[in-house]
Amino acid sequence: MEDISRRKFISSVSALTMLTAIPGFTQVEPTNKALKLAESYRDEMLTLLKELVRVKSLSGESAANAQAIVTSYLSKLPYRIEESRDQPSIYASHPEFMPPDPAGDGPFVNVVGWPKKSKGKQFAMFAHIDTESVYNNWHTDPFEAKLIGNKLYGLGTADDKAGIAAMLVAAKAMEKIGQPLPVVMSLHGKGGGSRGSLPVFDRISKAKHSLGAVLYVHPAETGRGLEDIKKFCAGHCRSATDCNGMAWPPNGNRKY
Repeated sequence: MEDISRRKFISSVSALTMLTAIPGFTQVEPTNKALKLAESYRDEMLTLLKELVRVKSLSGESAANAQAIVTSYLSKLPYRIEESRDQPSIYASHPEFMPPDPAGDGPFVNVVGWPKKSKGKQFAMFAHIDTESVYNNWHTDPFEAKLIGNKLYGLGTADDKAGIAAMLVAAKAMEKIGQPLPVVMSLHGKGGGSRGSLPVFDRISKAKHSLGAVLYVHPAETGRGLEDIKKFCAGHCRSATDCNGMAWPPNGNRKY
């Protein structure tokens, strides 16, 4: 079977376009009910995020121990869990391949949770489990999430273990209120994506699926949130994956 690019895969499942492209989005506000539901899970999400931050999963490492936390959380929900150990070298001839940075062939652990019961079109959420390395000038323990004022410090609290925690807790909240569950993907995404996002999306694109939308869960890192996302992506992003640093550079060398 011919290789299918991740961009084509995203198009094939009608991925969510960036929020600025959704008609009427600027008029949409979360309901009080939705906000109260999210607030009720604040402590659980912080607890899970702190647990994730304590476990190293630096870019270029397998992330096996961190993914074990993801698997443990999903195992308490009605999910069928697929765990893969992926090697970038297998995808060296893929049209979307970028050599991993730092170099290495793993294997790297990726986790996908498929709802055991689903009807019709599904939607998926994904986030990346791998983090940056520990650079200089940390004033707190990078592997201990610490709340100072209204800011949470710790390696991965923004990029992107917060996305992992938010995705998992959102799935639990939806299960509790009887809503259809999303497919959830905890992947390697840094350094070109060939450790996780490329192999996982490539396999799904070649399999029978009913995905109708894919959402990348990642906090804005500037402190200005959605305002920056809108300004940065306006006129540049054709899908929810074009501006997320997952190695879909339109000019072949673009990185975020």
